[in-house]
Amino acid sequence: SEALRLAGNLAGADAAVDRLAKEYPQSPLLDSAFYRRGESAYAVGNYEAAATAYRRVLDDYPQSKLAPFARYGLAWAALGRNDAKTAAAALDE
Repeated sequence: SEALRLAGNLAGADAAVDRLAKEYPQSPLLDSAFYRRGESAYAVGNYEAAATAYRRVLDDYPQSKLAPFARYGLAWAALGRNDAKTAAAALDE
């Protein structure tokens, strides 16, 4: 999915992440895949999709080394939607 994302094919990258999650639900790469999905969505201004991806990391992989970064991303995605209250709550989790 990283190669597709770098090539600008965000829909293809999302499909690859979905396929990975479906076919390999125990993959140790899923936290990274969902985090990157959040980063890609944020980069193009899709703050709702970014928040959903970051939340997935936090909910499904709370022990991931990427969880603190996902929390930070979740706050920034909320700010992108002009939702300071949600941003502050994300940082207080």
